[in-house]
Amino acid sequence: ALSMLTTGTSSTDGDITFSIAAECLTSVTTALEVHAVGYASQVLNCCVHVIERDLGQYIAEVDALKANQIETGIITSLEAFSELDQNNEWDLTSVDNVTAAMELLSSLVEAVGCQHFDGIFLIAENMPRMITLVQAMKMCIGFCEQPLCQQAAFSLLGEIVHTSAGLLFFTTNPSEGKFGPHMDIIMPVLVDTLTYFSRIEEENERYEHMKTFNNACWSLGLIAISGTEYAPSSFLRTGDSAALIQTYLSRILFPLVTAIQQLTKLDDIDAIVVKQNLAISFCRMGIVCPKEVAIALPEILEKLLKAILLIEPSNDPGGEFAHTWTGLLCLLHANPQALLESSRAGTAFLELCLSQVSVELDYDEFNQLTSQGMQPWLVAPSLIVSSPLIKGGIASILSSLQQQQPETFKKGMDTSKQFLLEAFK
Repeated sequence: ALSMLTTGTSSTDGDITFSIAAECLTSVTTALEVHAVGYASQVLNCCVHVIERDLGQYIAEVDALKANQIETGIITSLEAFSELDQNNEWDLTSVDNVTAAMELLSSLVEAVGCQHFDGIFLIAENMPRMITLVQAMKMCIGFCEQPLCQQAAFSLLGEIVHTSAGLLFFTTNPSEGKFGPHMDIIMPVLVDTLTYFSRIEEENERYEHMKTFNNACWSLGLIAISGTEYAPSSFLRTGDSAALIQTYLSRILFPLVTAIQQLTKLDDIDAIVVKQNLAISFCRMGIVCPKEVAIALPEILEKLLKAILLIEPSNDPGGEFAHTWTGLLCLLHANPQALLESSRAGTAFLELCLSQVSVELDYDEFNQLTSQGMQPWLVAPSLIVSSPLIKGGIASILSSLQQQQPETFKKGMDTSKQFLLEAFK
């Protein structure tokens, strides 16, 4: 497969050798995990070469369209890419090659992990390749007519942020409002992608771009917590990601709020996954910018709570579940009235809390446990109930909610459910 990849790197236009080899190596890399580090540099060289070869010819065209915006009316990168798409300027074999290269690099970053990945890039000869990859991700994100290419670019972006955010942030200087060449390139086109999705009206088109939007949300959430105690990095200070999110927040909130509203009635598997990542991303931003993000709560809180209800705790290897609850509590602390003044949001919050202490028991078994004074949540506790910090935050909110909305507690709250809420005390 490596030999095929190398051959495909130097192949002529129209040759599909590279994409076939890259797809094969993607599966192999995933299986090998950290042991894939042995061929990481070779794969990096091949992928960057193909990306430069197949995308380089379009960079000048995009820049020209934007530079001549008075005549063309084109301002953003996505508009420039869309113009080229409509004119059929993209060679499909090149798009397939670049997509395959992005997917292979994404699996490689995930497999080798932070320690090895940093070692690959943080040497003089490879530093320019990071610039190339960032430019390539920007280009691929702009392929509005090629959703698979967009998805691959966001997947790679998310893996780099998750594994080694410092490679994107390391020139950060928040005191001057600058975030280095990488984030200055990535954030505007990420925001454009969120906006593009929120403006889609046709249902089939929305589904076509659903996975792209999902990957974009995932990447955004990871960027938000980079350098914090939830995703520490030796390259970043605690406030770096907060400063970055605040810079773009006015352009981020509207498309996220719009998407939450648009997706509420959809219940297929793709929509559920998107709603999960959308809620995670929103709450992760709430961790670093609670006051600014909480402004949007009155408009979407009930829908946000129902989206969080869809998130399975499992073993929470990436911290998504804990981050979501932590961010939610930060947001409710910043804007408690959004919950306390809405009975619908209050009911949704109670349902969400109950979901964290319910156990797989039939009615008779449940009554037997409770009649004996046993606590069923101790039989099968959730991650939330077993976290003192989050548990205490929920208890405080439940106390305020019970005082402000006593009718919400009485409505549909039988004795067994009220007993379950004792788990938070």
